Amino acid sequence: KVLRHDDPWWSTHYPPSGFGCRCFVETLAERDIERLGITPTTGAAMPFNRTIEQVNKRTGEIITLPQGVDKGWDYAPGAGVDTALRDLVARKLIGYPPAIAKALSVGLNRWVDATTPVVAFVEKVLATNSPADPLWLGFVENFTTLQENTGLELRGYLVLLPEQAPRHARKHHQWDGGDQREIVPADYAHITQVLSDFDTIKQGDSSRHGQATLVVQKKIGSETYRCVFEVQPGKRSRSLALVSMVIKI
Repeated sequence: KVLRHDDPWWSTHYPPSGFGCRCFVETLAERDIERLGITPTTGAAMPFNRTIEQVNKRTGEIITLPQGVDKGWDYAPGAGVDTALRDLVARKLIGYPPAIAKALSVGLNRWVDATTPVVAFVEKVLATNSPADPLWLGFVENFTTLQENTGLELRGYLVLLPEQAPRHARKHHQWDGGDQREIVPADYAHITQVLSDFDTIKQGDSSRHGQATLVVQKKIGSETYRCVFEVQPGKRSRSLALVSMVIKI
């Protein structure tokens, strides 16, 4: 089944849907859907689209759950920004590679910001030079497509917005008097869209840390976003971290 990312069905059925569940989601760009001749379905046509009632044997409480989803698993990662990432990992991300799951459950909340909205995070880091933990934007979900296009295995990687990226863009990628416009905080809300539904992608030059980079472009409306991500393969913090962004009009 292929279901649009904004369909309400995902809000309760995003996998894993219980302990031991090995389901996963892979994203497809519009061009892939057209090339494969796929017609997206709707939540109403998806399996397990009803609700069921269960009785809590200890309390007698009647609980209504989405069909096929265990108690406590009926939500999507990131749907509630107030959910502590440590708790989210413990309850929801059991299906990720063991090394990532262990690193996340042990200490992820100590070194990333998992709750601040993107715009508020960017406004904060641009208003002060104080250190800030990188902002967690989610996980790399189109890892198969990325591997096919770049040869990099990125399953289980986090997508991060470090404090340095907005500061770098403000200093080096402002309006240039031509077709490059100034970047505003709201633009950073498009980062995951650029990565998951890119128009072009390629490996760039090695970063100053000697790591691989990805150069990703996506046209949104009449503007072209160009994002550079550093591939950070450390055992504790495997991630794609935004290095810079340019917007052409």
